[in-house]
Amino acid sequence: MCLAYAWFRQDLPNWWRSSGGGIPYTFFFVTFFFALMPKRSLLGSVVGLAIAWSCTAEFLQLWQAKWLVELRYSSLGAALLGSSFTWSDLPPYFLGGGLGYLVFRAVFWKFSPK
Repeated sequence: MCLAYAWFRQDLPNWWRSSGGGIPYTFFFVTFFFALMPKRSLLGSVVGLAIAWSCTAEFLQLWQAKWLVELRYSSLGAALLGSSFTWSDLPPYFLGGGLGYLVFRAVFWKFSPK
């Protein structure tokens, strides 16, 4: 999903390209963490963890350690860590977490173990 997004994002509106990508980014981490902890009682914690990870990765962009800068030059490092901090990237993380919560609650709530 993230690789497909990276491929098609140049065709998206400017706001979405600069900040809106946080929505699928955080949704991906909700999916990833929920796959590791697939209990419906943990869904709120999983969403909180995904949002915390996304915000932490955003704030890590302020830290310009040499090894971290080099990691950001790789495709995977750039996709996971980004390259520059902006406050406008934070609200989409919460939107992505909320979307992840709604989707998992609606689709998987009935089928996941308590």
